[in-house]
Amino acid sequence: MCIEKNEVHVIIAPSPWNEDPITYRRHRLANFINNQDKTKRVIWISPMNTEISSLFKDPEIRSLENGILQVTVNDWKSIVKHFPFFQKKLSNQIMKMKNEQVQFYLWYTYPAFAYLSTLPIWQTIIYDCSDHWEKSEKSDNLIMDRIKRKMIGETEKKIIHAANSCFASSIFLQKHLYESAKKQAILIENGVDLSYFDNKDINSNSYRGEMPVLGFVGGLKPWKIDFLLLLDMAKKKMDWKFILIGATYGKMNKAFEQLEKLPNVSVLEPVALADVSIYMKEFSIGIMPYLENEYNQGVFPLKFFEYLASGLPVVGCGLPSTEHYVETGIYEHVQNKTDIFINACEKVLNNQNTNASADRRKYVAKESGWDRKLHFIWNESRK
Repeated sequence: MCIEKNEVHVIIAPSPWNEDPITYRRHRLANFINNQDKTKRVIWISPMNTEISSLFKDPEIRSLENGILQVTVNDWKSIVKHFPFFQKKLSNQIMKMKNEQVQFYLWYTYPAFAYLSTLPIWQTIIYDCSDHWEKSEKSDNLIMDRIKRKMIGETEKKIIHAANSCFASSIFLQKHLYESAKKQAILIENGVDLSYFDNKDINSNSYRGEMPVLGFVGGLKPWKIDFLLLLDMAKKKMDWKFILIGATYGKMNKAFEQLEKLPNVSVLEPVALADVSIYMKEFSIGIMPYLENEYNQGVFPLKFFEYLASGLPVVGCGLPSTEHYVETGIYEHVQNKTDIFINACEKVLNNQNTNASADRRKYVAKESGWDRKLHFIWNESRK
């Protein structure tokens, strides 16, 4: 029996599909939707910063290898993604796709193009909030940052009001959505792709056993990661190895520049998702050294459950939305103070080699598989 494919899902994202070095929550959601039986097409819409001369050009449309249709909208200083007048060309293109036999769904994973939510074609509108977007603007121009944050906040409120269902990736963001627009959001924290962490027999490299290895996998973003903390730790613990795996972003600070020069620190390029577990097998501890700032209050790192799925104990800071997972032998969340973080790592190192703890870590991760979480979002959004 042939299942009629009669659903089009439009996903609003912060950037073109292939611009991100990490497989984010939004990519997983898009792939999941694209694989559903009734999905006829997934359309990925994102802004692209450009010159003012390109502002009125038509969006660039192309099919990706995975079958998703990517629509890249020219933007200049965030004008297009936040002002309805500049979104009408995009809206007209969406309306041309209208078909009485097809149901259209609108998914916001980023607060932009709120005018699309006013179109009369949507079966339902969903907002999946995975970041504290209002605090994401960071540059040397404080005035411009304030203006952009104001625009993001107003756009997000419009989207929250329009949404039939809202989801949040952290406790903080769940509260944020309610405080912004009195909308109840369902908490769905980031998960882990368990198929990549199936206890394969992976040989550890020479680091493990010779010295403790503190490992980090993820974006090396200076507005998120506390490189000064890492620098101080690496200087104090020259008998520890620090491995940082990930892409750098923008202008890196002096602490990072000094950190990567230390003999006990290795900074590696991003690795494919399928290879993450191989590198994690070399770690003694998975670390999450985040800055204590407004932005990180809403962060629930993708790497958290990946560490646990690898059997690693985790030590972190600056992530209040993860504190409910604190458990001896599993996760330590402390202040971003050098001695306190080092003490937490030493505590973990002294107690990590127990089968019970390793089994418990993997169990916690198993309960947070992406497949289960995405199925839940899918089912809840269709009620």
